[in-house]
Amino acid sequence: MTNKKETDKETCELTEEELDELMVKTAKKEIRSDYRRSLGCENSRRCMEVKDLSGKK
Repeated sequence: MTNKKETDKETCELTEEELDELMVKTAKKEIRSDYRRSLGCENSRRCMEVKDLSGKK
């Protein structure tokens, strides 16, 4: 069984290029997640507007 500290130390040894690539991948995932979340909010807002408008007629 490996020691947790040894495993953590091994995973932390990244080259600068690998670190940059990891940061870019993480940033892209966060941007996609934020974009999807904003689309969901926009769709629910529009849905509420449609319900409000149909109820006022």
